[in-house]
Amino acid sequence: MPEVHEEDDEGRPASIGAEDDDDDDEHDGILSPLSIESSSPAGYSSRPSSTSTARKLLFLVTNCRRSLRHRHTSTCLAVSFIIVATSFFLARRFFPTYLPSIPAIFGGKSKEPSAYAICLSQPLSDLNRTDLAKMNLNRRAPAFSGSSKSLNGAIGGFLWNDGDAKTTKWRPQGVASINTDGGRRFVLVSWYGRKDEGYAERGARISFVDISTMHTTAALYPYRHVLLVDENFCTLPSIHAGGIEYQNGKLYVADSRKGQQAVLVFHVNTSLYEIPAGDMQNELFGYRYILRSTSSFHVPIKPSFISYDLDLGQFIVGTYARCGNTIGLHTDTKTCMNKSENRLVWFAEEEVSLTQPNYCSPFFSEMQGAVSARSGTSNKGHSSKFILWIVSSYGPYADSHLHIVSGFDPLSCTDHSFAGELSDMKTLHYPPGLEDLHIEENNKDERYMWMVTEFGTRMVFSTSLETLFI
Repeated sequence: MPEVHEEDDEGRPASIGAEDDDDDDEHDGILSPLSIESSSPAGYSSRPSSTSTARKLLFLVTNCRRSLRHRHTSTCLAVSFIIVATSFFLARRFFPTYLPSIPAIFGGKSKEPSAYAICLSQPLSDLNRTDLAKMNLNRRAPAFSGSSKSLNGAIGGFLWNDGDAKTTKWRPQGVASINTDGGRRFVLVSWYGRKDEGYAERGARISFVDISTMHTTAALYPYRHVLLVDENFCTLPSIHAGGIEYQNGKLYVADSRKGQQAVLVFHVNTSLYEIPAGDMQNELFGYRYILRSTSSFHVPIKPSFISYDLDLGQFIVGTYARCGNTIGLHTDTKTCMNKSENRLVWFAEEEVSLTQPNYCSPFFSEMQGAVSARSGTSNKGHSSKFILWIVSSYGPYADSHLHIVSGFDPLSCTDHSFAGELSDMKTLHYPPGLEDLHIEENNKDERYMWMVTEFGTRMVFSTSLETLFI
């Protein structure tokens, strides 16, 4: 079997020995400025100029349609088609993370062949187990410093290396964090393999990013992609991994696939494996490390994302429900907000009810993530009021919305008309494609809100939780 190396996701194999490359960089110690300021405080304007070009093309096509009565109609339509097709091709070439597939633009789904699990030919043994402290981190994520108006006071974060920043084969989705007993600090980001790029059979992967030196002098954070597999060492085909959460040594991954409606559980400390070099790594696309699922549990709604309330000691799962116009622009209209599909559920892992769940709905359409906490202090049971943060976004062009709702109690919620009743609510604008949310609490009882974007300039960034109170 020919040797295969873990891809850099631009279609080029990583160089031989890349897994052991320390990647020392001469720029260590120099923070990269975050030069994506918005000229308008209301939103994010750093996007490719293809948006205005698209409007011009739409105007041209519209005028062609209006000129059906003229003799040059066929010529006009032919020229319009050539211009649109060429522009689409160029946009896919130079702005790959902004432009979705053609069916996705109009809310449809790509009709690709079904994806099947890819498995190791033989199971790994306990001798192949490893841990975070021993894992070789072969990639580098450039840090950015300072605050940005378009990120509403973000105090730190990172971008991806060039291959991961531009790949169309994978898209980042969920975010979580780990503070190890050894004093290391990790941010975890889930990615799903895109079906229309032929990567659905690979399932999902987790990036373990070591940010232990954040807010110091480090300009590059080492990280590694780890492939997720089931208990039989097979990939999780077509899983979206839209949300992840880490608690007490376990990584929880939302599984919204049809027929699943479950949360997969991975014991990070005992189920991380290193695949022997050679044919076995080649069987799983050259990945050196895999994280094996150990259990799962069902939840009462489709789990598009998952998070954890540190004060309540409960998980939150929510469902993404589409609303709005046909070209996929997010809207906060009352019609969209009043749809019963916009649900959240709080539950303890050992007490989740499938028959009598405590639904909280309706909330906002196009929900991508939600977290909750008590304001005033991080000490459990001594907080002043409950606050809920919900991200709504759709597509690579429209701003994402972070809704901040105060005074809502999830322990006593029932189905109700939510729209128009939120007197104590604030909405912040973020870049397109804002996904999962996560609250990190460090060993100093300081709390940070982590966010991740999937389109355009892919970013992972944190904000002090107190700055997001209302």
